[in-house]
Amino acid sequence: MTVDEIESGADRGRDGVADPPVATPTKRLGDQLAPLIGARAGEVVVTDTTSLNLFKALAAAASMTLGVAPALAHHPMGGALPGTAWQGLASGLGHPVIEVDHLLFLLGAAAVAALTRATPARAGAALILYAIAASLGTLARVGEISLPMGGPAVALSLMAVGLCLWLQRGPSGVAGGLTAAAAGLIHGHAYGEAVVGAQTGPIVWYLVGLVIVQSALMIGGFAGLRRLGIAAPSRIATVARSLGAAIGAAGVMLLWAGA
Repeated sequence: MTVDEIESGADRGRDGVADPPVATPTKRLGDQLAPLIGARAGEVVVTDTTSLNLFKALAAAASMTLGVAPALAHHPMGGALPGTAWQGLASGLGHPVIEVDHLLFLLGAAAVAALTRATPARAGAALILYAIAASLGTLARVGEISLPMGGPAVALSLMAVGLCLWLQRGPSGVAGGLTAAAAGLIHGHAYGEAVVGAQTGPIVWYLVGLVIVQSALMIGGFAGLRRLGIAAPSRIATVARSLGAAIGAAGVMLLWAGA
């Protein structure tokens, strides 16, 4: 089926009569390029690259999610404090998923580890450090202990991950461990906002839920991108830069919104 056939079918009204054809820019450019590749007019359409389309989709999702119900984003329980063990666990499982800044950071951090060819042992060690530091950060927030930078630190962490993905480089060794611990404190402190004032039992289960879901997201992201790098090495740079651009853009928007 040619482009003309698709457009004529889409332009038919209820009476079955086609509307006058519209020469879109993608169709005009396609018609001009068609002879160069041995095709006929109406058989070629020019679109954005895969990298740009992926960036547009991720950036649009980030911008929509960052602007919707920020007060409820921290509370999978609909704004109420968890009062039981089950509610604490459910809240911990849901928080990193429904709040886009934490979700993007977790996926981005996993991507950095995969793209920099970190061994599973080193990636696992960084994950453990992150999880411990995140739990300590949550407890610090519950205990009303403030961290430097506060909210802007989360945005800056997204921008840092985006830069690492764009450059396809990341900290390693001791620097990598310290970076993972610092990121854990920052995001864990933000997680703590959801359980300030809750009882000890729900808080403990909230921490359990956080550890489970963050570990699952990071391990899954690491394994998935590592497999992609093996199966399609030519695509990995495009995926890394597109993901990095989207995560960096989300960090800039979050920083701007908090300014």
